[in-house]
Amino acid sequence: MAKEDMGTFIQLLRDQKCRTSHPPELTLDPIVVVEDKEGRVYGSGAQPRPYTIRMTWCNYEVVASGKVQLTVAKREPPVWGFRFRPKFSSGFLFASAFVKQDALSAIDVGVLWEGFYYRSVNLNLATGFRSVGIGLGVDLLKNVTLYGGYAVSYEGWLSNPYVAVGIALW
Repeated sequence: MAKEDMGTFIQLLRDQKCRTSHPPELTLDPIVVVEDKEGRVYGSGAQPRPYTIRMTWCNYEVVASGKVQLTVAKREPPVWGFRFRPKFSSGFLFASAFVKQDALSAIDVGVLWEGFYYRSVNLNLATGFRSVGIGLGVDLLKNVTLYGGYAVSYEGWLSNPYVAVGIALW
């Protein structure tokens, strides 16, 4: 009986030495989260998303299973701020057409330089072959802007109301 007790005691000491010198090894099931083009979120595994953790430590092995509630935090794009987005534009200078009595000489082609935006409204600096100005644009589509503002034409420094359509490349 004493030899059996001594064997049990030695085994307990070996187990204690193993537990103090080796940390437990945890194996976790991976959870993959995917977002599609429409913004829908999917998680790996079937409903209710089973999850398993395995722990191995010396001569012990434990397996635990449970259900995972998938919660995803997404960063929403800002609704206002600074954005550098140049747009090719084509517009019309109304006062130049009235003074010169020629609509063709009032067409201006250039670049709208977008700086600040709030939702679909943006502040633009307009530079063209015939004028320079500033005004507001409204995004009709993702890359198409309807612009209205004030411009000064280079020919005689004539003040003009200016309307243009701008197309962004990105």
